Amino acid sequence: MEVYDQAHALARSLRNSQSFQRLLTAQKILVQNPQKWERVQEVRKRQIELAAKELSGKTIPPQTTEALEQMMQALMVDEEIKEYLIAEERFGRQLADIQNILAEAVKDLTLLKQDPDK
Repeated sequence: MEVYDQAHALARSLRNSQSFQRLLTAQKILVQNPQKWERVQEVRKRQIELAAKELSGKTIPPQTTEALEQMMQALMVDEEIKEYLIAEERFGRQLADIQNILAEAVKDLTLLKQDPDK
């Protein structure tokens, strides 16, 4: 049970972290302006579509990538949107770091698959 207790403690720490609180605050501000929130969501949708195409092996025309970059730059002009995107990126980086730490803890399982004699 200790592992579950520690997982719950980690979840509480994440919710109380500065990066999560900053993201939560930025999101609350942004959601109050539906037009801004919709602009962010539209860019997110296009990013996901582009990523899905790349993962399926399709070639992405440079103009499509450039158009998406221009959309992102246009979003970053707005301070509230910029704050949200920066907060989102920082929290995402924190989650990725934690995921890497956890993956390192169980890496022996992967090593055993590659070399069962270990």
